[in-house]
Amino acid sequence: MNWKNLVLAALGGAAILPGLVGCGGGGGSAASSIRMIAVGDNGQVAAYKVESNGTISAVHSDLATYDWVSVVPGRNPGVFYTSASDETQIGVIALVDDTDFTGDFITDSQAAGSKLFKHPTKNALYVMHAGLDIIEQFAINVDNSVTPLALATAPTDDQPTSMVFSKNGNYAYVIAEGSATVRAYQVSPNGTLTQLPGAVYAAGINPRKIVISDDGVNVYVMSATTNFRQAQVNSDGTLTPLNPVDVAYPMGNFRAAITGLNTLCFYRESDEGIETYGRNQNGTMSDLGVPNFATSGTTNVFRMPGQDYLLLLTGTQARAVRMGANGSGTEIDSEVLPAGIRDITFISAN
Repeated sequence: MNWKNLVLAALGGAAILPGLVGCGGGGGSAASSIRMIAVGDNGQVAAYKVESNGTISAVHSDLATYDWVSVVPGRNPGVFYTSASDETQIGVIALVDDTDFTGDFITDSQAAGSKLFKHPTKNALYVMHAGLDIIEQFAINVDNSVTPLALATAPTDDQPTSMVFSKNGNYAYVIAEGSATVRAYQVSPNGTLTQLPGAVYAAGINPRKIVISDDGVNVYVMSATTNFRQAQVNSDGTLTPLNPVDVAYPMGNFRAAITGLNTLCFYRESDEGIETYGRNQNGTMSDLGVPNFATSGTTNVFRMPGQDYLLLLTGTQARAVRMGANGSGTEIDSEVLPAGIRDITFISAN
């Protein structure tokens, strides 16, 4: 994939960018469905079709010269945004008819290696910089270009690592590993984040990832080393720690996702499996006590589209797993990935 100075265009309501030299070939159809996008540290960008039953199949891949670190969905079908550890700009890429990737870098960012987030319902893109303790904020335009919001940056605590949004989209929660805090933000109608006064909470030891239940009632702060923390989300955006606030756990649990069946799933490195906890009526989590789903070398756990599907990133393989409410997992499919995949997202197809 050779990146050039390209002009964004919107055709027929879907964003299509002019073709890139070196981007061609592939196969697949333009059927309206879900695509999984994987990006890697060797410049790889790969797309896969995801069926409603959880099966996955490759449709197109290509190479650039960048060390990709983060990818999120765009505003329009087939479009996604990327960041890289060796480039300060943010890129936008379109998957065209499952046969071509086209794209360009579209805006400067304050540092390389940012982590990207998109608001689930608003056309807002957030660029998180762990080393600068800020989140850059952009409006996503109809042609998939981005424009800084009037409040171009939102301050964070020390070394932000992860963010989720409330079910109604009016609040965001950001964890900061350096200060071991989780902070609540109010989200304006245009997507601007502002800190909710006084809404900062202890996040436990080495917080790394935050997940939220589908009903938006509870958040869980996952740790890189021990325990995880649980809280209730209040209607005003504040959090109330649950009792107990910590779920005792002897090792890291940050490679995690929660299903629509309220099953919290995370990788247990000591015996290389997916540990499962279930949500009680009061929002606390309890070990479901079933044998771990066997897996090894898992670098991340993602929620797939659907209530009970997970995607396990295990080296050069993506494993689709149906995880029941009882914590029992069944592998549905697997697909070989290019080496060095760092992040995955799911988008709708053109």
